[in-house]
Amino acid sequence: MRLKRFLLRYYPPGIILEYEKGGETKNKSIDLLDLTPVLVT
Repeated sequence: MRLKRFLLRYYPPGIILEYEKGGETKNKSIDLLDLTPVLVT
């Protein structure tokens, strides 16, 4: 897996990861409004 682009979205706030896996380009969208805090101990 290789990250090709890291995109920031203004509204709604989010992050888009464009990556290549097995010769195929894929996108992963992360909505920042939907994130919940996680406590790591």
